[in-house]
Amino acid sequence: NEATGEKLEPYEEVQLEVDLDYVSDLVENLNNRKGVLLNISEQPDGRQLLSFKVPSRGLLGFRSFVTTLTRGTGIFQSQFSEYDAWAGDVKKSAKGALISTAKGNTTAYALDKVQTKGNLYVGIGQPVYEGMVIGEHVLETDMDMNPTKAKELTNIRTKGSEDAITLTMHRTLTLEDAVGLIRDDELVEVTPKWIRLRKRVLDQSARLRSIRREKNERINR
Repeated sequence: NEATGEKLEPYEEVQLEVDLDYVSDLVENLNNRKGVLLNISEQPDGRQLLSFKVPSRGLLGFRSFVTTLTRGTGIFQSQFSEYDAWAGDVKKSAKGALISTAKGNTTAYALDKVQTKGNLYVGIGQPVYEGMVIGEHVLETDMDMNPTKAKELTNIRTKGSEDAITLTMHRTLTLEDAVGLIRDDELVEVTPKWIRLRKRVLDQSARLRSIRREKNERINR
């Protein structure tokens, strides 16, 4: 604002039509994105119509969140509203990252173990490298895992070894998803074939040393 010197940013008016079961999760998510609930009303079919005022930058990745949460049943609309005061930092996902410790192609055997720790961003046979983010950890901390490990072959066959491995559908990141998910120590990599998240420091040992150094600095302060 040239008259007052106040920092402004664009806001959008958001309307969501969802089932009642999803309302609390949506309100919490948009609150973290600096959204303000303006109105909520019940529709004739029992669904809830919610209106919000949200900074445009806070909506990065939100469309995918709505689709996933409501299993495709939610209706999301937004349009530019006005320029208003800068809302401050938007809270990103509280979840940590699952990070690849190896270079190569992913295997079903390895991903079967990785998916027990969180949601996958990669599928079978996809090239990965050390420091690449391959999923979202269920906890707030990062976790290093090897998604390329193959099952050791033996001469002994068991009934369990013959069972097919079932993987959950991995999430293919769009550019909007990646920008919405990126953490302070990560970068978005865009190539003709892939959109991926990666750590700024790829080497696992160097990354751990950096984390320990930051912890010590916080303790000293």
